[in-house]
Amino acid sequence: LNGSTVAGTYLTTGAFTLTANNTITNTKGTITISASGSIAAGASSITNGDGTNASIINNNNSISCGTFENKANAIYNASTSGVSISCSDFTNAGTFNNTNTNTIAASGNVVISAFAATLTNNTLTMTGASNTINASVQIGNLQINNGASVSLLTSALSVGGTLVVGQGISGSLDTNNLDITVTGTTTINAGATLKLDANTASSTYTFTGQITNSGTFQIENGGTTYKATVKGAAGSLRTFSGNDIDILTGKVVYFDNITYSPALTLGDTGTRDQA
Repeated sequence: LNGSTVAGTYLTTGAFTLTANNTITNTKGTITISASGSIAAGASSITNGDGTNASIINNNNSISCGTFENKANAIYNASTSGVSISCSDFTNAGTFNNTNTNTIAASGNVVISAFAATLTNNTLTMTGASNTINASVQIGNLQINNGASVSLLTSALSVGGTLVVGQGISGSLDTNNLDITVTGTTTINAGATLKLDANTASSTYTFTGQITNSGTFQIENGGTTYKATVKGAAGSLRTFSGNDIDILTGKVVYFDNITYSPALTLGDTGTRDQA
């Protein structure tokens, strides 16, 4: 497809791969990716919807493309288990139906202003360096891969499922003066870093499931004015296990409602306090 615009029509891949050499824009139609079909758009972008009219992508297999955008009033249906989107930048402002497990792998920036009803059926994997995530609504599971470096942009991040930073070699996630809340478990793998950054505003990491720190949980910035806080969600004490928190020189971390099991590092140049 060369500069294809699909409006008010139906397109079904069947058992074939739809290969695109230019942008695919679905303004009013329905694109159905059959169970044995796929869309391979290379570096070309896919846009579902025009922000006003309804349009539908039924995904039963895989989509690979450059930028993927599901606009307001558009519908993306992850119809069967195991379907995927692999893209550079990912933007979702429309309806994202996912009654079955599905994945999004983004090597670029992520912007989410509307998301799925069944959050934990989806795993968002971020793979690129120096990228941002801006999710104004709660998302499902988040994975930061080896080599990826991700920071929050303008919205606090709420993860309804699990958060995994790194795959055993590298990977980083920076709060960038914003809050992160995780309902499921948090895993920081060896070589990876989660940075709690309270430089120009307070930053709180709130968790319900256990934090397992096999890498580095770093207090990058934080003091008595702008506080860096590790906080267990309301209810019983929440567990922080694994490596001791890395507090950079002169910084302060506050603990609230947690059981802290790592051995404390003697000679630590930072400060721990109770919130």
